[in-house]
Amino acid sequence: MKFTPFLFPLFLGALSLSWTPSAAAQETPPPPATQEEAAAGPFDALCGGAGEWKMTPEEFEKAFDRLGLQWLDKEKTRAQFTVRVPRGSDIKAPGLLANALPLVEVLADFAAGTLNRVRFALYTRGDSGEIGKDEFDKLVEKTKTAVTARAGGAGKDRDRGESPKSAVKISGFTWQDKESAYLMEYSFRRAVGREPFRAEFVRLTLVPATSEKRAIGAAKGAAPAGPGRGALPANVQRGENGDVFIGNVPMVDQGQKGYCAVATTERVLRYYNIPVDQHEMAQVADSSSGGGTNPGKMVEALDKLEGRFKFRMKKVMPWDYSEFTRMLADYNRAAKSEKKKVIPLETDRVIDIGEIYSLMDGDVLKKSKAKAGPMKRFNKIVHDYIDIGVPLMWGVQLGLIKEGNLPQSGGGHMRLIIGYNEVTGELLFSDSWGAGHELKRMKADDAWTITDSLYAIEPSKA
Repeated sequence: MKFTPFLFPLFLGALSLSWTPSAAAQETPPPPATQEEAAAGPFDALCGGAGEWKMTPEEFEKAFDRLGLQWLDKEKTRAQFTVRVPRGSDIKAPGLLANALPLVEVLADFAAGTLNRVRFALYTRGDSGEIGKDEFDKLVEKTKTAVTARAGGAGKDRDRGESPKSAVKISGFTWQDKESAYLMEYSFRRAVGREPFRAEFVRLTLVPATSEKRAIGAAKGAAPAGPGRGALPANVQRGENGDVFIGNVPMVDQGQKGYCAVATTERVLRYYNIPVDQHEMAQVADSSSGGGTNPGKMVEALDKLEGRFKFRMKKVMPWDYSEFTRMLADYNRAAKSEKKKVIPLETDRVIDIGEIYSLMDGDVLKKSKAKAGPMKRFNKIVHDYIDIGVPLMWGVQLGLIKEGNLPQSGGGHMRLIIGYNEVTGELLFSDSWGAGHELKRMKADDAWTITDSLYAIEPSKA
């Protein structure tokens, strides 16, 4: 993003919420397949297999744990498999339907104690990288052919259009057999003017076969309207240790890409029963396949979706250039008193805000931001939103405060504030990195030190 206050240009590197992997975040290959799996594909048993929909979480775990299963919640209602391999590796990733189709990710959802939906990501721009129109079209046709053979009959071409349950325009194709209903969806950006064609995603979703209309609705992820504001406080839990937190925010794993902003958005919208995923939001927000998401575009995208999904996007503490320069001036005064290096703001050149943050000393920044008024306002905002059951989208700068072993080592990041503890003076938060990142805590003054911005999505109905 480029920002031009008055006469000088600025490159706001801090506002690109990108992926800066730590050594612990390297991709690992999937386990070797058995001979049977090598021929059929290790996940083919989840693609319309007999008895698939009777599997309990325990049976599912026993059958598929060796393939890298990761539960995204303690209740075991959603499981995820990431099947990509390191880029440039000679290892071939397992595919789908006798390995005829590529496979990026598998999500399995459970309801009432049994499996009730499986979604296969065959291509996603963020995970797979950019591909051309010819390659994308071939994948779409290959998927139609493979699923037609699997379902034992021709499918139906859905009219292309903007679904009320989708954030983007999606094309679809449906099939139904005795066991399952199948929904293939794909999306792309047309070439218009100087904007080239851009492939976005291809995915295949299966649900148990009932009536076709009901089954396809379930495959799409149709859900009841989200709760009104009055219903949200019931989601707030209070622990004996002083914790006050929203306990049922869905988990999403952004994977090894700079999708923290769109993954965080998916989590909030799913909390409101709005079935939008991170890949749809990445398309709307124009997220980079190799980098991250510009929060300004993310906010613009959510503004456009307010009416369709009946929510309001609130810029609680938006990033502001004048506030940044004041913060930098405060930092430099504290740095001088501590005899640490000051960081000049050279307005006659392009300025990388991310670089400026990387040069800061975390302890000095903490002291310079430790003003009673702003910290008190920050804490009050957190308490007020959590108390009504609304999580906060929290823009931060990683690397300034030591947090232990994180998948991302530094730079701009977005996470969710989901609670607080007045007894311990802590803020409770969650990262969109899957299992193990559901509920974490940080001292409130440390949290304020790394804060860039705060945003909230609220239901618009009472």
